[in-house]
Amino acid sequence: MKGINLTGAYLDGADLSVANLTTAKLSNAEMTNSNLVAADLNGADLRNANLSSANLSAADFSNANLSKTNLINAHISAAKFSNAQLYGAKINQADLSAANFNNANLRNTDLSDANLRNADLSDANLRNANLRNADLISCPDN
Repeated sequence: MKGINLTGAYLDGADLSVANLTTAKLSNAEMTNSNLVAADLNGADLRNANLSSANLSAADFSNANLSKTNLINAHISAAKFSNAQLYGAKINQADLSAANFNNANLRNTDLSDANLRNADLSDANLRNANLRNADLISCPDN
Protein backbone atom coordinates (compact mmCIF):
# COMPACT_ATOMS: atom_id res chain seq x y z
CA MET A 1 0.00 0.00 0.00
CA LYS A 2 3.05 2.19 -0.41
CA GLY A 3 2.07 5.68 -1.57
CA ILE A 4 -1.68 4.94 -1.45
CA ASN A 5 -4.06 7.90 -1.32
CA LEU A 6 -6.50 7.49 1.58
CA THR A 7 -7.15 11.19 2.15
CA GLY A 8 -10.28 11.60 4.29
CA ALA A 9 -10.85 7.84 4.49
CA TYR A 10 -12.95 6.30 7.27
CA LEU A 11 -10.75 3.61 8.82
CA ASP A 12 -12.02 3.44 12.41
CA GLY A 13 -10.93 0.17 14.03
CA ALA A 14 -8.97 -0.93 10.94
CA ASP A 15 -6.17 -3.48 11.38
CA LEU A 16 -3.20 -2.08 9.49
CA SER A 17 -0.56 -3.71 11.68
CA VAL A 18 2.79 -4.22 9.92
CA ALA A 19 1.40 -2.45 6.81
CA ASN A 20 3.75 -0.66 4.42
CA LEU A 21 2.22 2.81 4.26
CA THR A 22 5.38 4.70 3.32
CA THR A 23 4.56 8.04 1.66
CA ALA A 24 0.81 7.28 2.01
CA LYS A 25 -1.63 10.19 1.94
CA LEU A 26 -3.81 9.89 5.05
CA SER A 27 -4.60 13.54 5.78
CA ASN A 28 -8.02 14.05 7.41
CA ALA A 29 -8.42 10.26 7.75
CA GLU A 30 -10.59 8.97 10.61
CA MET A 31 -8.61 6.16 12.26
CA THR A 32 -9.90 6.04 15.85
CA ASN A 33 -9.12 2.73 17.63
CA SER A 34 -7.13 1.48 14.62
CA ASN A 35 -4.27 -1.00 14.95
CA LEU A 36 -1.07 0.17 13.27
CA VAL A 37 1.40 -1.82 15.39
CA ALA A 38 4.80 -1.91 13.65
CA ALA A 39 3.36 -0.20 10.53
CA ASP A 40 5.80 1.68 8.28
CA LEU A 41 4.51 5.24 7.74
CA ASN A 42 7.86 6.78 6.81
CA GLY A 43 7.19 10.00 4.90
CA ALA A 44 3.39 9.64 5.18
CA ASP A 45 1.05 12.65 5.22
CA LEU A 46 -1.23 12.37 8.27
CA ARG A 47 -2.11 16.05 8.69
CA ASN A 48 -5.36 16.54 10.63
CA ALA A 49 -5.94 12.79 10.90
CA ASN A 50 -7.76 11.36 13.92
CA LEU A 51 -5.77 8.52 15.50
CA SER A 52 -7.21 8.86 19.00
CA SER A 53 -7.04 5.66 21.05
CA ALA A 54 -5.18 3.90 18.21
CA ASN A 55 -2.43 1.34 18.84
CA LEU A 56 0.66 2.69 17.09
CA SER A 57 3.29 0.83 19.13
CA ALA A 58 6.60 0.32 17.29
CA ALA A 59 5.26 2.14 14.18
CA ASP A 60 7.71 4.16 12.08
CA PHE A 61 6.60 7.77 11.50
CA SER A 62 10.06 9.02 10.51
CA ASN A 63 9.86 11.98 8.11
CA ALA A 64 6.04 11.91 8.35
CA ASN A 65 3.80 14.96 8.63
CA LEU A 66 1.46 14.63 11.62
CA SER A 67 0.73 18.34 12.02
CA LYS A 68 -2.53 18.97 13.91
CA THR A 69 -3.16 15.23 14.17
CA ASN A 70 -5.29 13.90 17.04
CA LEU A 71 -3.35 11.22 18.94
CA ILE A 72 -5.15 11.63 22.27
CA ASN A 73 -4.97 8.51 24.43
CA ALA A 74 -3.07 6.57 21.74
CA HIS A 75 -0.62 3.76 22.51
CA ILE A 76 2.60 4.86 20.79
CA SER A 77 5.32 3.13 22.79
CA ALA A 78 8.62 2.48 21.00
CA ALA A 79 7.44 4.35 17.87
CA LYS A 80 9.88 6.31 15.69
CA PHE A 81 9.23 9.99 14.94
CA SER A 82 12.71 11.00 13.73
CA ASN A 83 12.50 14.17 11.63
CA ALA A 84 8.69 14.09 11.83
CA GLN A 85 6.46 17.17 11.81
CA LEU A 86 4.02 17.16 14.74
CA TYR A 87 3.28 20.89 14.85
CA GLY A 88 0.12 21.52 16.86
CA ALA A 89 -0.65 17.82 17.33
CA LYS A 90 -2.76 16.66 20.27
CA ILE A 91 -0.85 13.83 21.95
CA ASN A 92 -2.13 14.27 25.48
CA GLN A 93 -2.77 11.24 27.68
CA ALA A 94 -0.82 9.08 25.20
CA ASP A 95 1.72 6.37 26.01
CA LEU A 96 4.93 7.51 24.29
CA SER A 97 7.30 5.45 26.41
CA ALA A 98 10.59 4.67 24.64
CA ALA A 99 9.47 6.61 21.54
CA ASN A 100 12.14 8.30 19.41
CA PHE A 101 11.51 11.99 18.64
CA ASN A 102 15.04 12.77 17.47
CA ASN A 103 14.97 16.04 15.51
CA ALA A 104 11.14 16.06 15.47
CA ASN A 105 9.13 19.28 15.36
CA LEU A 106 6.86 19.24 18.43
CA ARG A 107 6.23 22.97 18.43
CA ASN A 108 2.81 23.91 19.91
CA THR A 109 2.09 20.22 20.57
CA ASP A 110 -0.07 19.17 23.51
CA LEU A 111 1.80 16.47 25.43
CA SER A 112 -0.01 17.04 28.71
CA ASP A 113 -0.44 13.94 30.88
CA ALA A 114 1.56 11.90 28.34
CA ASN A 115 3.89 9.07 29.34
CA LEU A 116 7.30 9.97 27.90
CA ARG A 117 9.35 7.58 30.06
CA ASN A 118 12.60 6.69 28.31
CA ALA A 119 11.59 8.69 25.21
CA ASP A 120 14.38 10.24 23.13
CA LEU A 121 13.71 13.96 22.63
CA SER A 122 17.22 14.74 21.35
CA ASP A 123 17.24 17.85 19.16
CA ALA A 124 13.42 17.96 19.16
CA ASN A 125 11.77 21.38 18.86
CA LEU A 126 9.56 21.70 21.95
CA ARG A 127 8.90 25.42 21.70
CA ASN A 128 5.49 26.24 23.21
CA ALA A 129 4.75 22.53 23.73
CA ASN A 130 2.44 21.74 26.65
CA LEU A 131 4.21 19.24 28.90
CA ARG A 132 1.97 19.76 31.93
CA ASN A 133 1.94 16.61 34.08
CA ALA A 134 3.88 14.67 31.42
CA ASP A 135 6.06 11.85 32.78
CA LEU A 136 9.60 12.58 31.61
CA ILE A 137 11.44 10.16 33.90
CA SER A 138 14.59 8.68 32.37
CA CYS A 139 14.47 10.79 29.21
CA PRO A 140 18.04 11.02 27.87
CA ASP A 141 19.82 14.29 28.54
CA ASN A 142 20.07 16.55 25.50
